[in-house]
Amino acid sequence: MTTRPDDQLRRMLEQTLIPPTTVTELDPDTIDSTTSRVGSVAGSLAESYQLNSQHTLASYTRLPDDDTRSTVRKFYFETTLNAFNRLHEQETRWTLHASELPARLQQLLSPMWSNPAVVDSLYALDVLVLIDGALWRCVPGAPGFLLEKSWESAHQSKLQAAVPDQDLRASDGLIFVVGHLARSSYLSGDRAVRSVGLTAGVLTGAIFAAGAHPAVAIGVRIIENFIDATANQVLGCDGVERSLVAVLNLAAAPQPGPPPSAPAPAASVPASPPTPSPVAAEAKADPETGAVPGSHQPGPVAGRSAEALEVAAQFDGLTASDRMAVNEALAATADVLELGLPATLQRVTHRIFERSVQEFFTAEQGSTQLPDELVHFTRPDGAGIPLPEVSDVPEATLAEALQLRRSVRSYENIPMELDELAGLLRLAAGSTGTEDGYGVRGMPKFPYPSIGGLDSNELGLIISRVEGVVPGYYGYDKVGHALVPRLRGDLRLSLVTATFESEWLFYAPVVLALVNDQKKVNWKYKTRGYRISHLDQGALMQNLGLVAAALGLGSCAVAGYFDEVLNRILGYEGQDAFVAALMAVGRPNRLSHGG
Repeated sequence: MTTRPDDQLRRMLEQTLIPPTTVTELDPDTIDSTTSRVGSVAGSLAESYQLNSQHTLASYTRLPDDDTRSTVRKFYFETTLNAFNRLHEQETRWTLHASELPARLQQLLSPMWSNPAVVDSLYALDVLVLIDGALWRCVPGAPGFLLEKSWESAHQSKLQAAVPDQDLRASDGLIFVVGHLARSSYLSGDRAVRSVGLTAGVLTGAIFAAGAHPAVAIGVRIIENFIDATANQVLGCDGVERSLVAVLNLAAAPQPGPPPSAPAPAASVPASPPTPSPVAAEAKADPETGAVPGSHQPGPVAGRSAEALEVAAQFDGLTASDRMAVNEALAATADVLELGLPATLQRVTHRIFERSVQEFFTAEQGSTQLPDELVHFTRPDGAGIPLPEVSDVPEATLAEALQLRRSVRSYENIPMELDELAGLLRLAAGSTGTEDGYGVRGMPKFPYPSIGGLDSNELGLIISRVEGVVPGYYGYDKVGHALVPRLRGDLRLSLVTATFESEWLFYAPVVLALVNDQKKVNWKYKTRGYRISHLDQGALMQNLGLVAAALGLGSCAVAGYFDEVLNRILGYEGQDAFVAALMAVGRPNRLSHGG
């Protein structure tokens, strides 16, 4: 086994995500190991897996040496911890410190930052803990957590469907042990699944022991049988490179307290008769409202689904505007059902936007002046780093650019020149002048159409290799033609993790993030603003693709990613501002063929 200096290895890690660990050389060792058992017995899936995960001399020699393994682990732990510390210092809502947890839960989870063997196991695992309506990922070796995703009743229902023989309603907490095969295979090759299983055993054993301590007294029950596809979907895992291994169901034992006092004498108030169940009383639903007498649950009016009933049961806690929105969703569902169609999310959403025309024309119209909190979007950002102005305008005609544009997923291994990036941004998205409007002098105009001229676009750049620019995430100031720093550091590994099997994005020198900012349009267009604003991103994307082609650059749009993960990485809350699409840009590899 050969060794590599740390700095050389780090450069290698920056340029490649997962080395080829699945190559099979047909040497005698390989042939013997794969034919000794299968030759005589067909074998089960478990036996097939056992054979496929065996090391041969050829595969063993491809494994990294101990020094390399140590460097890789250190690289992962340091970058994860640095990300947590940076976000926690900024007091964002994406982090949670262990000191904010109840004492017993804090002690139960403490092995993940105090037990060296458990900390080491977290290289191959992600541990997700359900805390206060959100799913949090443990930071290896530190008493902290990073927000994985919000957790709503719909998630809980889907999880229950994935574990049909367990009643999760009585659970006092859930811990999800997720195997990260992408990381594990880097060090263990074909034995990655074995490695994940072993480390999961180390982790769960430590949590079992911590829960049994008298000061903690939390029972831990392991759930290892579940419907994988459903469970992974709920957690946002792809089921291959990142897959659920086990669920730990927590049951807190009652804490010792003072002896119970004698019961107080009953008050002389007539006892209310118990409310009979709908089955025992054979109650009939009201034909007008659908409600069942003696029940606090509204009946299934207008063809409401079970999910709609669950929302309706919580009406008392909603604001007037929230109540109006829920009523609109229920009415749209009823419209679809009256047509005799299945109430799919697509059909209901489409009907909501159809009804939103009536909302726009009948709602009380407010001021037509741009709200004060949005005026700053019409002015240059003072924190921006100025970009060079365009000196050479491409000579390609529009017709030629349309012919040249192709989706390119392979790029030359060279940095992008700053002039190239500046030209792309200025010509495709930079302000082209001003015009008075919405009570604002000098409203900027842009080289693409936008809803009401309000431009819901925000353009971000994930920069990894651009001459003279530190890697990180930047916003493009379209008015001031400048880069506004948002996050510093190499985000490529995080980007690949958030997208669906898009490892080629790792090699793009720049990945553009087209962000939809609803605040810019909803003040005027209300619900319909969500639908129309996506046209803004489409118009900008077309500009970027055509200008890139005219400049001799390749580009490719990407719409497959985990929304909550990507928005969290780039700092968007995911509701009023969210990533609508990505676009990779770079010098096309001359050996590649676009589509």
